Amino acid sequence: HQDNLPTINNSQSTLKDDRSTNPSNPDVNSVSSKLLECDISSSDNLEPTSIDSNQNLITTKANDPLSTTNVDPGTDESLSNDPFDDIDEIDFKSLHIPDDFYYQAVDIYNKVKLNRNVQSRRPVRKRTSIIGAILFIICRNENYPRTFSEICIACKISKRDIGMYYKLMKQVLGPEMTKVASAKPEDFIKRWCSLLNLPPSTSTFSSSIYYKATDLDLVPGKCSIGVCAACIWLVVYSIREFKSLAQFNFDFSHDTQVNSNCIPSLPDPLPSHFVLPSQLSPESINKLDLAISQLIGPNNLDQINQLCFKSICRVACISFATLTAAFKLLLPNLSNLIPKEFISTSKI
Repeated sequence: HQDNLPTINNSQSTLKDDRSTNPSNPDVNSVSSKLLECDISSSDNLEPTSIDSNQNLITTKANDPLSTTNVDPGTDESLSNDPFDDIDEIDFKSLHIPDDFYYQAVDIYNKVKLNRNVQSRRPVRKRTSIIGAILFIICRNENYPRTFSEICIACKISKRDIGMYYKLMKQVLGPEMTKVASAKPEDFIKRWCSLLNLPPSTSTFSSSIYYKATDLDLVPGKCSIGVCAACIWLVVYSIREFKSLAQFNFDFSHDTQVNSNCIPSLPDPLPSHFVLPSQLSPESINKLDLAISQLIGPNNLDQINQLCFKSICRVACISFATLTAAFKLLLPNLSNLIPKEFISTSKI
């Protein structure tokens, strides 16, 4: 399979998807809605936990935390000609967010860099880290959640820096500006599937698997972002190999081997009635093709067949090993995790 990313949808369609409200999922209430940022550890938990949808991002109160009255002239870096001034290198377009979010983050940065608490934290030398932390907050406030890893790649900053400056911005900006929403798994899954040009049903199936896996405690301690990505790959793999997997009811053992392309080996021995897809009768092929069409809609199989698991890793900004580790834990439970539509259509 090709390692190249599929053609990404234009940002306008992606932004429209981000704004939409997902239908309520009966399993959501049984799972913590907080999507942990697995690549940053902190006793304070760097993820925002609540939201006030009526609160404007920038307050105009007299006690505005962005006020410059706390400037310490002795430590002001604002006029320095710093060699690390690489603000123009921030690739905010890769985040698929409105341009205004970025310019808003820069505007807030230009105010907070004069704050006494920020002056001692190298605000010019670390401007991209501060802007990245502010951008993270703005995206969550505006219902365009992005992960720390995505912000890090766009801003070319370290995870340590964004974690440190996110905590600082929470102190400087105050609770009114940093009471941002917890991101839900389906928010990320839906956006990544859209970027990969996958059919909408792929996102629905992947979200369902995520909540089932969490309810069954199948991935304890694993990165939630990695589990989301693994759920997408599990659905893609199940659809792509549907004609084979349907013959043994999507049932894998716990010792199933997974190769470097995140493709599991088939059960050994195979059921006596198993037939290679290429050797199926025309009637069986037609029935299974119809089943696949019912799952993902017509004319979507080519895109799924071309997708490599590495493309999902790149879109989710995670390592190949992170996705593979979560996938290995999910695979032995595939027959229980897979949506009922897969089982019912496979028996047509």
